[in-house]
Amino acid sequence: MSDATGSKRKPRERCERIRFYPGWLVGREEQFLSRMALRGWSLTSVSGESAYLFSRAQPAQVVYAVEFLGRRPNVPDEIARDCNAGWDYAGSFGRKRYYRRTPEQAALPHPSSDSEAEQLRLSATLTNLTTILLLNVPGTLYCLLYTVLLLATDGLSIITFRSAPTLYLFGALLGVGSIFVLIRWILEGRRRGRSISAGG
Repeated sequence: MSDATGSKRKPRERCERIRFYPGWLVGREEQFLSRMALRGWSLTSVSGESAYLFSRAQPAQVVYAVEFLGRRPNVPDEIARDCNAGWDYAGSFGRKRYYRRTPEQAALPHPSSDSEAEQLRLSATLTNLTTILLLNVPGTLYCLLYTVLLLATDGLSIITFRSAPTLYLFGALLGVGSIFVLIRWILEGRRRGRSISAGG
């Protein structure tokens, strides 16, 4: 590449991406890291559990595995066990450990497959998400039905700035959106649990 003066600009050697992946969405995090590797970026570090730093590398198909540690200590023997199983250790950042391998390698057990603590944490998280979902449904239905009844009675003329019907409509839309997000999170969390149980 060249700038306006005609001089060539050196390609970037590093790039940073901001993403947030809670513990129940690490499957999506693994997919994100694999996509970056396919574009020629290799994971270097993760800071604050949301800022991913990559260094320039040859584009390659790479399978990533993320193990959520939580409050568990980062035990070197566990890392050695996973490396002996065939994973390459990419680093420990925050409350997670990162591994990678090439698709040509035989399918390997996910590093979390022997982690009873992660399975219990994932199960507790899904229970909490389900509880929040169930608590969210009645309020959303109330706002939605109230808005529909008012619209059926008085029409769109009642929707004005700062009016009670407008607030109820806003609450209904917000509730529907949050229910959709919660259902997606729960489904992804369950897929994550099945993936771990099956060995990745």
